[in-house]
Amino acid sequence: MALSFPKRKGFLYSHTSFTLKQGAEDWNGVKSFKISPKVDGRELVYANSSIGYGRIRGRLKVDVEAKFDQQAWGDWVRSHPAWMFELFNLSAVWEEGPDFLDFSLLDLTFEDTETGSEDGPNEVTMKGMAANLEIAGVTIADVDALGIALGIAFSIADALGF
Repeated sequence: MALSFPKRKGFLYSHTSFTLKQGAEDWNGVKSFKISPKVDGRELVYANSSIGYGRIRGRLKVDVEAKFDQQAWGDWVRSHPAWMFELFNLSAVWEEGPDFLDFSLLDLTFEDTETGSEDGPNEVTMKGMAANLEIAGVTIADVDALGIALGIAFSIADALGF
């Protein structure tokens, strides 16, 4: 469905409408959060033909980059002292009034961190990789109809407490 312009009832999503959580724990001080899903290893199969007759599926890779205010990151590290060896399941949502878009990062690990000091507010950049990405309760790796139907069914069951 196309977005009607101009948007008269409410606001468009922005960073101020973004919330990041792990379970009930809010991750505060997030200055930016970027997700880069891609498929590695997808290629054509030729066999003994000069024309490709099919593709292999490849593997999903979800790269994540988060920038935190340095003071908020310091508070967060106190509650996650082994954070480079911890697996995180994060939920995020952009919400403006009744409109929202949610996603989940499953089995996220952070592998690289950059921090320092410079003039102005300091920030910490953390980079990592998630095993899977769900958008609106549906994993982007299961693109067949059965996977979508099951994903929606499990999301509804979770919401109802089953």
